[in-house]
Amino acid sequence: MWAARPFPSSEKDVMQVEPRPYGRRRELVLIALIALLGLVTTVLLVIPGAFAA
Repeated sequence: MWAARPFPSSEKDVMQVEPRPYGRRRELVLIALIALLGLVTTVLLVIPGAFAA
């Protein structure tokens, strides 16, 4: 009668299976660096295109 659930029964199972390799502060720094890199790339592509148009 029990229906099979595709997800783990609790978040504790997820935390045990997938521990964090680094802390939350370093994770936020990495996200910020990636976002900054994307922003700089976008600016460097958009500004010359705007001047050329």
